[in-house]
Amino acid sequence: MRKLLFLTVGIFALSIPAQADTLNVFADELMPMSTTSGIFKTSPTGSALTSTELANIVTSDPGTFVLSTSDTAFFDLGFSSNNVITGAGADLVIYTVGNDYNFGLQVFSGTSMISDYLYNVPADGSSTAKDAAGNDLCVKNSAGICAAALSNTSIDLLGIADSTKIDYIRLFIGTNNTKFKPGDAYPLFSLAGAVHTTAVPLPLPALLFSSGLALLGWIGRRKVT
Repeated sequence: MRKLLFLTVGIFALSIPAQADTLNVFADELMPMSTTSGIFKTSPTGSALTSTELANIVTSDPGTFVLSTSDTAFFDLGFSSNNVITGAGADLVIYTVGNDYNFGLQVFSGTSMISDYLYNVPADGSSTAKDAAGNDLCVKNSAGICAAALSNTSIDLLGIADSTKIDYIRLFIGTNNTKFKPGDAYPLFSLAGAVHTTAVPLPLPALLFSSGLALLGWIGRRKVT
């Protein structure tokens, strides 16, 4: 696989705010590949990821991301270690790298789809993720300068009764389907978090970005050709 440039970034803890709420868990299971469409990579010209490689990226390390150059690309993520439910305020938070693109999200309770929407990560940086102290989270280069913002999209599943179980979510990051606005940059997906659970989760260690985030010069800004 093509060797990538790794940059040093700061600590990203599970207790970071999600608007007025606090994340309890991250999606920790890549659903069977039979429910996955498209080829996923870490760069537009890179090698296709195996299911194991994809799972490691989208469920564990916020210092990594995936994209897809496939027309209709999506994958499903579950919450195997916790019972995730809906509640007051934000229900889910999607973490991406950079800005100025769209991604699609479907939410399932059992086999029933309870939400289907296209979300935008705005170009103005208003979705930049914050740490627990309210500071911007961004990927820094070797000189300590911010190279790309980390964005979070907080999602309140309006119209869905509180305490509805969320079994899995489907992320659309393709380049030419109804979930993608032609001309925007590639969506760069990192992790998905959930706010409400039916039980207090076991303490989890802080997630570290010390391993760095693989970035290329085009990150978050390259337009689809």
